[in-house]
Amino acid sequence: MLVWVTFGTTSSLARGRKEVARLSTDDALWKLDVRALGYEAPAVREWGPYVPLPPVGPLCFLAAGRIVVTFTTRTTPAALSRREDIDTPSLPLRLHALFVDSKTGQLQTEQEWPTGSDRSRITRASSGFVVVTPERLALFSPEIMPLKELVLSEREEAELASFRPQASPGAKFLLIRWEARTGEQELYKLVNLSDLQVVMYWRSNLGGHVGAVSDNGMVTAGSWEEATKIGKPGNLTRSPCPSTDKHCLAGVFVSQDALFGVAPPHAPGTLHQEFSMHLKRTDGTIIFDQELPSGEVIEPIYPAVGGERFAVAVYRGKGGSRLLDIAPHFSLDRIIVYDLTSQRWIYSLQGKNRGLKSISALALSPDGSLLALIDQEGRLEVYPIPATTLPAGTGGPGSRPGFGR
Repeated sequence: MLVWVTFGTTSSLARGRKEVARLSTDDALWKLDVRALGYEAPAVREWGPYVPLPPVGPLCFLAAGRIVVTFTTRTTPAALSRREDIDTPSLPLRLHALFVDSKTGQLQTEQEWPTGSDRSRITRASSGFVVVTPERLALFSPEIMPLKELVLSEREEAELASFRPQASPGAKFLLIRWEARTGEQELYKLVNLSDLQVVMYWRSNLGGHVGAVSDNGMVTAGSWEEATKIGKPGNLTRSPCPSTDKHCLAGVFVSQDALFGVAPPHAPGTLHQEFSMHLKRTDGTIIFDQELPSGEVIEPIYPAVGGERFAVAVYRGKGGSRLLDIAPHFSLDRIIVYDLTSQRWIYSLQGKNRGLKSISALALSPDGSLLALIDQEGRLEVYPIPATTLPAGTGGPGSRPGFGR
């Protein structure tokens, strides 16, 4: 009996309002003010944008030419509910979803679900999409019809904190992590998104936490004391890191056999030294390993993935003082898209040219032909990614990728 998933209703935030996308005068296909529909972007801090989001972000391309924007709002419950009473709509938050036509920018419909976490989101699946909350997962068809649900918040999980879901690049698996309130242990569940079956359930001591999941169910795990290893949960046998580098962090999967990562300066917490980014295969083969120009960082670390492409946002810092240990002020410099097949950076969206100071969400369409973002003003913008590549010297192994202006 699908009690909870049928509670998903038309959102009350903007019910009855008709929103029309404003056609753009630049190369954006369209722009839509989602802040007017209830979306609230995270605040901006001195060291780049503050994006307190799990890897499953607030922006996602779905099948049938749709984009979904998700956010949470707080509601006042009519009565106090018991922790185990998760079938009632009295949970303190509402997960709102705006379903938008990816071609025209027209708002098609709005839905909402009760949840207990502001990290609740929606991720795509092969047969539709999945509503992800710490209480339940719910699989829906592309027509937003409930198909199946999986209860997550059993008594044991109810005592845990830091709910953090992460989808594999092709949205075949969902890895969910809870951290014990005592800060001594983590609990994991690996879920097949096509049928909401729990593939594996295990515990891990903090300091050796799992970092990423691939489309074939492989995971990575590592810590500052031990280099990252890859394998099936409980059987991490391979390492993509050099044997001499015990601090190697492999990054996150951007395909079934490739990992993208960002390495901070050698001195933790130092904002004035160079960061580097790398792309490597799971067997350790390096595709590229490049330092970012001084003053540049990549946030959020988790890239947007679409088919054989991924995108990252590069921020540039200005001002600040290394002597006085004052952080620079960061703003968006560019968004760059990498093509795994050709091993080239194929697209660069310049922030300054389009008035983009920061973004709170970034996504690529499943075929990698569209890039969507939400800017500092709460505008959802969609850009086509051309088939042509960037000029020679701006991408590929041995070059300074994405630095062309």
